[in-house]
Amino acid sequence: MTLTLEIAPEVEAALQAKAQRRGMAVDAYLLDLAARDESDATSGDPFFAELDAIAQQFPTDAPPLANDAVARLYAEREATLL
Repeated sequence: MTLTLEIAPEVEAALQAKAQRRGMAVDAYLLDLAARDESDATSGDPFFAELDAIAQQFPTDAPPLANDAVARLYAEREATLL
């Protein structure tokens, strides 16, 4: 299906910026938004909505932390708690 929308220039700019932050094209970003499950149990909670909005700003292609980096983080935290 093809859909054409007339949107204000500032809305278009905001969509482009959000898509770019996620490393996506605008059309792919909009498809991602449309595919989200709105029946999620946390969707009505403002805290989780804000948390999700923050999480969406980070790239999804970042490599995972190495095991030694995770171990070092826990060791540093334990040292400050003792």
